[in-house]
Amino acid sequence: MTSENKPSRLARLIALAEAIRSRDGLSAAELMERFSISEQTFYQDLQDLCDSGVPIYFSEQGYRLNTLAFQSPFHLDRKESLLLMLGLSMLDESGAADRSELNALRAKIIPPAESRVDRLSDSASGGAPLKKVVDPRLIAFLNRAILGKRRVRINYRSRESDKPSWREFSPYAATHRNNSWYAIGFCHRRNEIRTFKIVRILDIIESPEPFREEADFDLEEYLLYSWNIMGGEPNIVVARFDRKVGPLILEKEIAHGRIWKEKGFVYLRTVVSGLDEFSWWIMQYGEHAEVLQPRELRRLLAKRCAKMAAKYSETIMRRSRRVKSCRNTSL
Repeated sequence: MTSENKPSRLARLIALAEAIRSRDGLSAAELMERFSISEQTFYQDLQDLCDSGVPIYFSEQGYRLNTLAFQSPFHLDRKESLLLMLGLSMLDESGAADRSELNALRAKIIPPAESRVDRLSDSASGGAPLKKVVDPRLIAFLNRAILGKRRVRINYRSRESDKPSWREFSPYAATHRNNSWYAIGFCHRRNEIRTFKIVRILDIIESPEPFREEADFDLEEYLLYSWNIMGGEPNIVVARFDRKVGPLILEKEIAHGRIWKEKGFVYLRTVVSGLDEFSWWIMQYGEHAEVLQPRELRRLLAKRCAKMAAKYSETIMRRSRRVKSCRNTSL
């Protein structure tokens, strides 16, 4: 949060979150006018709310809260949850409390999509992970395109390629998840609904061509079974973890499924849309984890592990040849 007078700013953040909570569908212009703040201040406030764990997203209906994120075991209503989340962020900023304890409390108020263990490891390394800041003007541009149902052309650098490419995109919603902003909509190049990380959008141009949003698209439903941000067809996933990492998995909170211990192993059964995303998560546990189903995910992991084994085997062989050569030379 910025150095602005903290009590007044906190009061405004609480009021802003409450305004979005109590009346779905307010636009950025309406909120800026209501609180008499500039566009820059508004998007900074929005970023701070999202960083505090408040599940805000933007769609054709305006700014809304992701109601599916509120699963507090304390039976708190949404307003009470918002107040607690903001209060914990103020404590975190002041340094008056241990960050890992605050993260654990946040997870109990609004369970995160990712592992609580992963987030605790961030604090152990000395603070929140570094991230690029998204230009507020880019989010404002996307919001206008969403409201106006206008296509955009984006120059996008994907995760798979360092070379950016232009693509036609019909934006349905913009959302903040796990310290990043994402745009979700129909990609005309792939001919399907796709998720784009906004920080990877290098340039954006509005297209004069309108779009018609899919009648059955609902952001909360689309992300209902996502492991992090990727939507898609839901799959039942079952994984087994050994004694080495089992205790870490037992600390994990999942919204759709369960975790249990049996015969020395820890099992996780959940529903996931976006197997690729789940595969990257489970690979961090290496040989201590095994996916039991679905077969599609087992095959995906087998291919990746085979490629990794080939890469490291090649390195070991090269080193072995160099050592052998040095020994022969010395003789």
